[in-house]
Amino acid sequence: MCDVWLLALWVWSVDCWLRGLEERHSYWLLLLASLLVAAAALTKYFGVSLVPLLAAYTVARERRLTSRLLFLLIPIAIIGIYEAIAKAKYGQGPFTNAMVYPWQGPVKASKQLSGQFLTGLSFTGGCLFPALFYAAFLKSRKVLISGIAIFLAFLPSFCNLPL
Repeated sequence: MCDVWLLALWVWSVDCWLRGLEERHSYWLLLLASLLVAAAALTKYFGVSLVPLLAAYTVARERRLTSRLLFLLIPIAIIGIYEAIAKAKYGQGPFTNAMVYPWQGPVKASKQLSGQFLTGLSFTGGCLFPALFYAAFLKSRKVLISGIAIFLAFLPSFCNLPL
């Protein structure tokens, strides 16, 4: 049940970051947001995706690199320290272990690929129906064709197929 904690820390960190960007001299909000990002990443690995998300938002909002982006080094440092301590104590780091894990498994047989393909399509299909419904209302066929091309380009990753 780490998802609930991740969601709470995610929302709090984004809220503190946005309020810290709005107020000019409220560096304590940016510090708090950075600590919440680190807590989210330590709660569940997906929380580390807040770092590039907040960085991209800040650059898009400010239209330049600002010193406020340095606050995002805090969660990276905390995750690095945690990784080093875990590696020293247990012989392996949890973040690097999670990144390497998908490549350690054996290559799937072709019989299993069809099952993976169908499973991936079933999960993708629920999101695809609204897009198919609204595709009929598009005025530009170029947009429709480019959307289909993008979907087909990312289809192997949606279906967990090896490239």
